[in-house]
Amino acid sequence: MHILIDLDDVVIQSSYKDSLGQTVFYWVKNIEKHYGITNKQIQMLANGWPEVMLGKKSLKKHVSEFLYNIHSSVSADDFITVWLNYKNTLNQDVKNWVNFMSNRGHTLYIVTDQENMRPAHIIKQYPKFFKKFKKIYTSADVGFCKSQKKFFLSVLNDLQIKPTEAILIDDNDNNLASAKNIGIKTIKYITGQPLPIF
Repeated sequence: MHILIDLDDVVIQSSYKDSLGQTVFYWVKNIEKHYGITNKQIQMLANGWPEVMLGKKSLKKHVSEFLYNIHSSVSADDFITVWLNYKNTLNQDVKNWVNFMSNRGHTLYIVTDQENMRPAHIIKQYPKFFKKFKKIYTSADVGFCKSQKKFFLSVLNDLQIKPTEAILIDDNDNNLASAKNIGIKTIKYITGQPLPIF
């Protein structure tokens, strides 16, 4: 079986809910600590982010524009360095599951809505673990987001497999729906709940 698995908040613990129930990314706290740029300001980074995520705009250009708009003297290179150098934490339950499923002979792939720098950096932080994955598919490379069925059609075409030969594990309902729409079996990941063995 070909297992497609999400990166953020599945393989990597990248965010948490604050006291108001809002999602806060750990790297944001690191940026705030280094440069005093607040979570509220960083939310402005989301403006135009889909272009970055789809590989239509460089991360450096987008960050430069964001820093200019908030009147920060921090350089884009410094911002990106601090952002990328935050020590991402592997989800230990998912790590153990991936190791077990890999040993059972399943083929695993990362599928993520990301530009390419951050996933590459995370892989460098845990090179031994990420050798368990045959390939990583980013929205920047594929040209579509996971909420679009064309993302998964492109992945299936690249792997030369049928939808029934793949399973998607993701925590986002929209991503799960687009994969299910083309016949891929889906499993919703919920933090703290064990993934099934097959």
